[in-house]
Amino acid sequence: MIDSLVEDMKREYSNWLHIRENGCRDPFWTDGANMNLTRNHILYDKANIARLCEEKGLLLPDEYFATPTPPEVENTYMAKGGEYRERRMRTIGTSANNFTFRPPPIPADELALF
Repeated sequence: MIDSLVEDMKREYSNWLHIRENGCRDPFWTDGANMNLTRNHILYDKANIARLCEEKGLLLPDEYFATPTPPEVENTYMAKGGEYRERRMRTIGTSANNFTFRPPPIPADELALF
């Protein structure tokens, strides 16, 4: 169970990075909203990993620390490189002045904190 949560956490982080650079295909929600949802998945996985390790008396796996927790992103963020960006912006129905195009920072490796 812990191994599958670790794999899911790493996959979600890769997805967060992909959306940051390339956007996503969601026609109704901004890239920022999707990145925040992905961030919540990472937080959920990390909480469950910590809980299971504590219950089983195990050390947290290295990936727990090596996978950074992404920052919260402005919900108005839209990636510049998104293939469907223009169409999605029209569908979402907000003018370009209401979107944020500056990408959020890539989190530093959390191991650097120790």
